[in-house]
Amino acid sequence: MNTSSTSLVFVHGWGFDASFWDGVRDALSDIPSTTIDLGFIGSQASHPTPPIPTGPCMAVGHSLGFLWLLQNRPVDWKGLISINGFARFPSPGPLARMIEMFDQTPEAATHGFLHSCGLEKMPQILNKARLREGLDWLAEWDATAILASQSVPVLALSGSKDPIISGDVFSGLSNVQHQSYDGGHLLPRTATQWCAQHIRAGLVAL
Repeated sequence: MNTSSTSLVFVHGWGFDASFWDGVRDALSDIPSTTIDLGFIGSQASHPTPPIPTGPCMAVGHSLGFLWLLQNRPVDWKGLISINGFARFPSPGPLARMIEMFDQTPEAATHGFLHSCGLEKMPQILNKARLREGLDWLAEWDATAILASQSVPVLALSGSKDPIISGDVFSGLSNVQHQSYDGGHLLPRTATQWCAQHIRAGLVAL
């Protein structure tokens, strides 16, 4: 497929907003792209989602963003890329403790999670209701069967030092190709060029 006719659709993970993808989008500035903002930072009204492309696209999700894509399928993708992502959150015990902490002190829970990911500058305005909804998604959604049924190319990019998602969470899914980087949970920020190179290669292979 000609990459000039294919756009990219990006979805960020829990606790972030559309600006999470700025570096990757800059590295791929010759390719049309759209970001879907899940409304975790500020008010949802402050982050209106631009029109979602109707033509051929590749969908790229970070962490929860990949699960959200599988669960909602907002576009008719021709390929999928997971970055630090999963089709089902693999750690229900820690997630349950985080939900309990969030219900008591949402700012501390959110900032603690983001700090564990390696983020230094914390968001100033949290949409607590939407963040809580996102935690429910993590606890309740299982899109493993949806992912297994995909006939399009699927690539999973993971960090070998990811403190949130460890191991190959896509093991047993023969339709998922896997590449690992010596990094943590924020690969689009810390390994921007590496992620961009794999996204571009994935587009060329469509």
